Amino acid sequence: MENLTGSPVTGFSYYSDRAVVTVFNDRWRAFERHELTHTVTLGTWTSPAGPAVVEGLATYVDGSCGGYENGRIARTILDRGSMIPLEELVGDFRRQNELIAYLQAASTMEFMVHRLGPEAVALLWDQGLQVSPALLQTSTDVFQDALEVWLTSTYDPVPASAWEFIRAGGCGIDARP
Repeated sequence: MENLTGSPVTGFSYYSDRAVVTVFNDRWRAFERHELTHTVTLGTWTSPAGPAVVEGLATYVDGSCGGYENGRIARTILDRGSMIPLEELVGDFRRQNELIAYLQAASTMEFMVHRLGPEAVALLWDQGLQVSPALLQTSTDVFQDALEVWLTSTYDPVPASAWEFIRAGGCGIDARP
């Protein structure tokens, strides 16, 4: 993949060419839904409001990490005290821990769809994840609390051994016992 794309990634969307390249093998699952989401959205929609919404939506659509639902990983991140403040997540997305940033952005997308319906996707795409509190007519602190309560009431955390395996190996491995 590095020879093809110039980067050691496991998937890449050439959205202007309407093409996706992914790695498939017996040790790593391909992220074809993630990359296809990039191809469709970036190739046909208006310009996105930043990388947090681009990666958050693609990760949300992909749906899983290490064989577990994204929300279970986000719940584990929350339980371990590693959630990133919304302003920091959006303002400096590419400098954050990739695992945490992608799963937190995906869970924010899922939470907003849960609260506002599918129309939330277009609103967030155009305006960015940072408008989530305003869309719910609340402050950032109240929004963060509501997201955390929703994660806690909706998802169980993954087992500690699975979390360590995912942290070490990424979302493409199967961390289930």
